[in-house]
Amino acid sequence: MKKYAANDFYSIIGSNNKSLSPEVIEIDIESLNASASTVESFLDRRVAHFDRRPPSRMPTYDDLHGCLDVLERLTVKYHMLLTAESYETLEPAVQYGFLDIFRDDIGET
Repeated sequence: MKKYAANDFYSIIGSNNKSLSPEVIEIDIESLNASASTVESFLDRRVAHFDRRPPSRMPTYDDLHGCLDVLERLTVKYHMLLTAESYETLEPAVQYGFLDIFRDDIGET
């Protein structure tokens, strides 16, 4: 398992490095801030609070999806670096027939 964890670690930080550089971390922070800035005013003034002032800009669904994509990418990356556990995505996976409870033929053979 250590070999796999090391391979994942070096695939992110580079094979010649022993740690993640502060520059890479800063780039990630800037990426997160840039993507969040497109939705921040709306979330602050309409979701977290109801402010009398309207949002400075109404975000689009593409803005929201872009922000969530960046957040997911960074969460997956830093989770792996901090815990040596890897995720491909944070999207939930349906693992059973959750609609089966609505069927009439359950239990019949």
